[in-house]
Amino acid sequence: MASERPKEPLIIRVKKEDLDDFNKLLDDKESPFINSTRKAVFLMAVAIGIHEKRRVKLAGAKTKDYDRVAYLSSKEKTLIKAIAVIENDGNLQTLLSPKEVYSIAEEYAAGGIKILKKKVFSGEFGSYIKKLEGELLYKYKTMEKKIK
Repeated sequence: MASERPKEPLIIRVKKEDLDDFNKLLDDKESPFINSTRKAVFLMAVAIGIHEKRRVKLAGAKTKDYDRVAYLSSKEKTLIKAIAVIENDGNLQTLLSPKEVYSIAEEYAAGGIKILKKKVFSGEFGSYIKKLEGELLYKYKTMEKKIK
């Protein structure tokens, strides 16, 4: 008899104290995430947490339900799994524990959400989207030079 595949968690959780930050990014008319989705804000917080090397352990922290894992596309789920594998030194056994996989993403989101909020609402000249575009272009060109 084939072994059963471990089940994904149903819910993405965030620190209770961070919930207002996630919601402000979704609801504030000055936010580039207005009219966006919860998963977009979550994934951006994860990306910034990774980029800034900020992973905040959630063990013992009060958390709140934020979004459903089912709302993530297969590509987004694959990205979250890849992050978990990388975090565990390429060990594919990590994928056998979906709870751990999503926990890693939640921890990076906890590390990235305050930074994201600060960047979006910094009050500096220019929109966050334009600044992000510039940062990404710079990183792309830097990587392109390394490849050549």
